[in-house]
Amino acid sequence: MYDDDLPKTHDVRYGFLFLFGVIGILVGLYAIGYFAAGNKLPWGTAIGGVDVGGMTPSQARVAVDEGLGSRIEKPLTLVAAGDRYRLKPQRAGMDFDIDASIHTALGGESWDPRHMVRVLLGGAEIDPELVIDEAKLDAALARVAADVRREPRDATVSFASGRPQVVFGRTGQALAVEESKQRLAAAVRAGERTVRLPVAPVEPAITNTEARTFAGTVATRAVSEPATLRVADTKLTLEPKIFAPVLGTEVVDSDLRLTVDASRLYQRSQGVIGTLPNAPVKAKIVFGKSRPVVIPSRTGISVGAEEWAAAVLRAVSREGDERTAAVSTKRIESTFTTRDARELGVRTPVATASTRYSTVAVSELAPAARQLDGVLLKPGETLSFLDQVDARRDVQPATLLAATTFDAAFKAGLAVLKHSPTVFYTGQYPLGRDARVRPPNRDLLLRNDSPYGVFFRATVERSRGGGAIVHVDLWSTRYWQIKVRTSNRYQLDKPRVNVVRSPRCLAAAGEPRFRGRRDPGVPPAR
Repeated sequence: MYDDDLPKTHDVRYGFLFLFGVIGILVGLYAIGYFAAGNKLPWGTAIGGVDVGGMTPSQARVAVDEGLGSRIEKPLTLVAAGDRYRLKPQRAGMDFDIDASIHTALGGESWDPRHMVRVLLGGAEIDPELVIDEAKLDAALARVAADVRREPRDATVSFASGRPQVVFGRTGQALAVEESKQRLAAAVRAGERTVRLPVAPVEPAITNTEARTFAGTVATRAVSEPATLRVADTKLTLEPKIFAPVLGTEVVDSDLRLTVDASRLYQRSQGVIGTLPNAPVKAKIVFGKSRPVVIPSRTGISVGAEEWAAAVLRAVSREGDERTAAVSTKRIESTFTTRDARELGVRTPVATASTRYSTVAVSELAPAARQLDGVLLKPGETLSFLDQVDARRDVQPATLLAATTFDAAFKAGLAVLKHSPTVFYTGQYPLGRDARVRPPNRDLLLRNDSPYGVFFRATVERSRGGGAIVHVDLWSTRYWQIKVRTSNRYQLDKPRVNVVRSPRCLAAAGEPRFRGRRDPGVPPAR
């Protein structure tokens, strides 16, 4: 209805006046609300238990900093697997973000009308914002994790007794790191001083049940019967008592697998491997009818420890007639070939020595001579007389043979590394070229410094007048030019008669004592 006769445009003016009036009222209310609550936190708001309701952000910042500061400065007590540890949150890279926490508590900007409404209606308890340096926290927990860690032990199967036996495993443990970090953060926010860190079990790759199953199937089958191995054209049978004690197990892709100690198996199998007809044979130098001759070497088939072990594993994993496997072989030359033997140049006698012993029987000297006969001394090698000739039971035959051997070696040019003369001169040996040995330390050591081999020929023959004659001949290629001369005797003393009434005493003629000197015109012997 209209109360005047003005045109209808008057209604538009009234509409604008009404609109401006409403806007003015709202602006007024907003201004009142902003000044009353725009820069304050909602009433009843608490950050981490610190009451900040109605405070300005700057006031709340001071209050929260004072109220929460001790939570990151004081150490926490960590409990893990029954042990206790101390950890300072601040050093572990944990700190409160107070500004972010206050921003969350405000619920919006101070000019936001919704914030003003929250201030009037009241706030709530909120958790403080926590900033975590993951690298520092991981480093702080690493010591605890290392202390808590218990490695699991896989169950396995042992063959030490020759039969499969289960060796039980155990469950390990480890710190649940991610869950521990979550609990630490929650404890710091809540102000708790003791934190229980979770420890998780670590299961072994092979359980006891799996090991028992393996022992009852694969392991039992492996040692149930002999294995047949094919080496070239030869079949060899290997009994379980040989291979069973050196079997074992290992974990491959979370499964148990059979293994074998290759070196021990190869050693235990030598009795079987030694029966192979195609084993390599070394060349030999033996004395023929009148001179040393070379018995040729022979190439053979070599069976390596790893190849032998691999074939055994293949065979024992099968059953019945299929329990057979071929062994990889390779043909090899002998370590001492026919060519090696011939290149040693053992062709002619380079020295010979003989000694007659009238009171010693051939049967006494022959065993010692047989031990020395046929010895080959290669270039650079050293002969220990006591290592070659056994003198432990009866030293006299060895000493008599050693004296003749020394005479021959001296004339052949062998280097004498160790030598002991006889106690007194008996007239049986050339002057200055005698020797004696006695276990364990009085030895005769001879070294071959020539580029040729030296072959020892030692024989004993019966003497016509009784007793025995020892011959030692050395064969080689002449390398040294040896000249031996002996000085005249002087300062002779006649022997006295010494009467010994022991039944073991053997009568012997005395020899005069004397001294010798080198003729200045004669060079020393080599």
